[in-house]
Amino acid sequence: MSDESVTNSIEISREEERGHLIEAGELSLWLCCLPSVQTPHQEAPADSNSEESEASPRFQTPEQHSEGETLAEDPLISRGWSIFRVPVHVREVDEGAYNPKIVSIGPSHRDEPGLRAMEAQKLRFLNRLRKRISQLNDAVNLENLENAMEVLEKKTRECYSEHFENINSNDFVQMMVRDGCFIVELLRLYRKKYKGRDVKEPIFETRWMLPTIARDLLMLENQLPMFVLHKIFELTTNFKATTTPLNKLALLFFEPLRPGKDKLTRDIFINTEGECPHLLALFQSTFNPSDSRLPTVRWKTWNQYHRLPGKGWVYNAKTLRDHGVQFVQKSGNLLDIEFKDKILKIPTLFIDDGTSPVLRNLIAYEQSNRYAAPYFSCLAVFLDSIVDTPDDIDILCNAGIIKQVKGGNKELANFLNSLNKELEFDPEDCTITTQIVDINNYCTSWKAKIIKILRSNTDFTRIALTYLSIVQTVISSSNFTSDNSQVVSPSPSPSPSPS
Repeated sequence: MSDESVTNSIEISREEERGHLIEAGELSLWLCCLPSVQTPHQEAPADSNSEESEASPRFQTPEQHSEGETLAEDPLISRGWSIFRVPVHVREVDEGAYNPKIVSIGPSHRDEPGLRAMEAQKLRFLNRLRKRISQLNDAVNLENLENAMEVLEKKTRECYSEHFENINSNDFVQMMVRDGCFIVELLRLYRKKYKGRDVKEPIFETRWMLPTIARDLLMLENQLPMFVLHKIFELTTNFKATTTPLNKLALLFFEPLRPGKDKLTRDIFINTEGECPHLLALFQSTFNPSDSRLPTVRWKTWNQYHRLPGKGWVYNAKTLRDHGVQFVQKSGNLLDIEFKDKILKIPTLFIDDGTSPVLRNLIAYEQSNRYAAPYFSCLAVFLDSIVDTPDDIDILCNAGIIKQVKGGNKELANFLNSLNKELEFDPEDCTITTQIVDINNYCTSWKAKIIKILRSNTDFTRIALTYLSIVQTVISSSNFTSDNSQVVSPSPSPSPSPS
């Protein structure tokens, strides 16, 4: 077969695979991130000993498929991906929200010039961990960690949407050990600090470094698979009855970054004891609303009287207030929104410099994984609808629903509106669709319309009140005159009898 024939065959196969993906509706948002295809006549990677490059090509030739493997078994279209590049069109909304500031984790931002300074700190943490585990267990050493990571290398590579052929096997394993040990040891030290113990660690002595590292560890592109962290934790922990699980260590570390500043509960720790793809997914899983049932109004039953998701899904704050809706702040999960008897209760959202990267990466994760509940995608659509102008921000701030550290109302409105850009959303997956329908049904009721008319037309209201006042005065005067006439009128005196 000629080179041209092979190339054409592969291109046709690629088009068929891409067509299947689009028809299935899976991963279509992220196809723009796929790496280039290596044909049989292209040069192999520099490290020919790489297990991944030999045993698990991203694309296979038609001849390979004919030997028994199917497209469903290919990592390209499997459900194994959990760590993605954020697409260019999404990045354009806020480029800085998706790039780590000081620490690189995993292969996506490896060796970036602005992040190299932290590599020395990773090595320091690794040496610190080696000293500690050598005192606990002589059988565990750096070689054990490297061997364990070698076993997990292929599985780890398959978690990324890119192949990273430029990173050979040895460098990839060393990266897994270095980055994984840094995270595990950091979480342990933070727990000790959290419990009031004296921890001598320079990172904890600065005001900005720890929050910045925490935000970097919650970026979609800056992840290691959770099974890597669990393996390192297992090999470097002297387990006792009081040992804190790794998931709990991570959630305690990220607790200050919760947008609602709500505290972690025992139920949250219990519900997150299972496996998660990575730290960002673990953090996202803690925001399950208390009432997480699917909406009672299904998408297929919606008609022209229902407002479609997107801008205008629900009226903005000013319009809702004009319809008699009262805004009330509540504590708890951001998605625990309640509406009853004209009272709309919304948990407080704290806005500071770290809010944008946290929210945007949570949304990016939900958009990259259709099996992740779209809590923050739903919240983004709701906030985009309820906020149109700085006046809406003012209403929400006065109610205590939004608390901003800095920035004006216009800047904040632009930020909340931008969360909904380039976002795919299905109302059937949203846990607050029922509340939205209830709000819209109330706003179309005759009671809400009368309240809006009375509040919006001040001249009409003034005239109506004046007229009612006059009528009431006339009626009162008429009753008063009638009553007085009965009291004042003398009864006729009897006629004198004749003498």
